[in-house]
Amino acid sequence: MTYAAEEDKYKSAFEALQQSSDDKLVPLWSKEIELKSVQFKDGALTLDIHMPDTARLGAGGEAYAIEALQKTFFQFDEVKTLDLLVDGQQSESLMGHVDLEHPMTRS
Repeated sequence: MTYAAEEDKYKSAFEALQQSSDDKLVPLWSKEIELKSVQFKDGALTLDIHMPDTARLGAGGEAYAIEALQKTFFQFDEVKTLDLLVDGQQSESLMGHVDLEHPMTRS
């Protein structure tokens, strides 16, 4: 698949995290979570999201959501760091349970 802009590839990957092929399985990244912007420069990918309270998960779900995000975006060789912003701000935690690194780095 080819994309007109590099950012479109990352938007598609994020949208894939919001879908489930099984009606019994709920995606960790709810469709309620809005991807506000995507920026990629010099190996650094920054995603800015808006997350309503209704999309928040418990500690285990939050840890899995962050892990899924990292695995998804670090599969792209060009992505060296990943920063997740909430409404344009660096947040200490995504949902209040797990510390969020700024930026996350490929392990």
